[in-house]
Amino acid sequence: MNVIHGLNPAKLTQDIEAAIAAGATHLLSFGTAAGLAPSLLPGAIIIAAQVKWQDKSFEADAVWRNELKRALPDAIIADMAAVDAPVTTPAAKASLHVATGAAAADMESQQVARIAAAHRLPFAVLRVVLDTAETALPPAALASTRADGTINYMGLIGSLLKQPQQLPALMRLGRDHAQAVKSLRVCSDSLGSSLFGLMHLGG
Repeated sequence: MNVIHGLNPAKLTQDIEAAIAAGATHLLSFGTAAGLAPSLLPGAIIIAAQVKWQDKSFEADAVWRNELKRALPDAIIADMAAVDAPVTTPAAKASLHVATGAAAADMESQQVARIAAAHRLPFAVLRVVLDTAETALPPAALASTRADGTINYMGLIGSLLKQPQQLPALMRLGRDHAQAVKSLRVCSDSLGSSLFGLMHLGG
């Protein structure tokens, strides 16, 4: 199983293409997402019916989607919206939800979907809600994330020094993150060996 991380679009595309060249036959986008539907709580598990990006829709593999649902009965099947930058405010999330009908949004699944379509490979999206539709992301949350997905501690500290009033919101986001990680572990444990042999994009 090839596991690819990071937020840089060009690097992600390069790594996915390399995984396919090395023999990957299925593409799975697995990680966290921003909630758009008001009913979704941190840790909610979403299996994508389709990925909506710009004016295009990419349908996830139906057989794989149903297999994921059987393994994760508490998950919901819903559309995912693809975004090029984090959706940081409740107003922006509400607007995207109305425009797309999607339950959640992430920044990587559209690359998986587009590349899978180009190579005629099955793909699936399994995402867990991190921040809800009502959550506004504090600046420190963005300042603390590097392009490769690792934590920028200096950026985090610098943002907090400039705006210490964001600390309560950051702490709430930390609790939501812990719930999301717990759900991701449930997904991993439930799917077990069925993930092996797949190209897996973590975000």
